[in-house]
Amino acid sequence: MICREFAVNEAHGIYLFNEIKLGTTVLPKGHVVEEADLILFKRYGITSVFGAQMEDKDISFRIALGIIAAKICGTNTAYS
Repeated sequence: MICREFAVNEAHGIYLFNEIKLGTTVLPKGHVVEEADLILFKRYGITSVFGAQMEDKDISFRIALGIIAAKICGTNTAYS
């Protein structure tokens, strides 16, 4: 899994880390960016988004965030 900020032209197929509101359209956290989304990003002047590029056999972003939460906040914590 590669987690970083992606330029809009590189964002096809990444999983969004944050919800993005574009007019009446809402792309939820975890949404996989499609071609139509790239057009919306450009229309609204968005030049980059934060997300993950998944590879075969990667863990899901939810599991990864749970692991990170435990490391940052200590034991008995979970991502929700």
